[in-house]
Amino acid sequence: MDAKSLDVTDSEENAVLGSGSFGYVFAVRNTLAQKNYALKVINMKELRADRGMLDNSKMLHEVQTLAELQHRYIAQYFNAGEFGGGDGACSSGGLKDWLLIQLELCTGGTLQRQLDECRTENGGSGGGLPVADVRMYITQLAEAFTCMAEKEMAHRDLKLDNVCLNAPGGDCRVVDLGLARKFGRDGQSSKAGAYTRSLFSST
Repeated sequence: MDAKSLDVTDSEENAVLGSGSFGYVFAVRNTLAQKNYALKVINMKELRADRGMLDNSKMLHEVQTLAELQHRYIAQYFNAGEFGGGDGACSSGGLKDWLLIQLELCTGGTLQRQLDECRTENGGSGGGLPVADVRMYITQLAEAFTCMAEKEMAHRDLKLDNVCLNAPGGDCRVVDLGLARKFGRDGQSSKAGAYTRSLFSST
């Protein structure tokens, strides 16, 4: 990844799509390709220190997961790279401190925001999304999670904030796969995997 070719698409305030304890997601533009993307920036140095990690393997797992899960209703992965000098206090291997993940830019916001806006438009009366939209979203999510089940992968952090729309009124994109893991490695996860497959086998 050539990070020098990426620039924020708007003012710094408007370009921030989301943030967490150890990173941000920005709307960026590749000045060479003339295309817009989402850029997830993770501070691996702080995350290692907070979680007592000796290397970056768990953080790099998200990149490997995204590369494996190429599906129309899962945010498309394009590229990733590690940057920054190592700190010998954590490892003698010279670990990189920053992880950048280049993803599909979803301009429709999250499904949670879509629901909140719908409720606001209804005067806070508790109204929800139109039934036709709910059916469409459920069908699309079922397809995405069928793909994950076939690859024996569990998301482990599914919520409306982790489902984006590719455009206003558009299709679903499952995002934030940092906690996703393969199942079937022990008795409990094997049962969970079998249950997941059974849920979507008839879709």
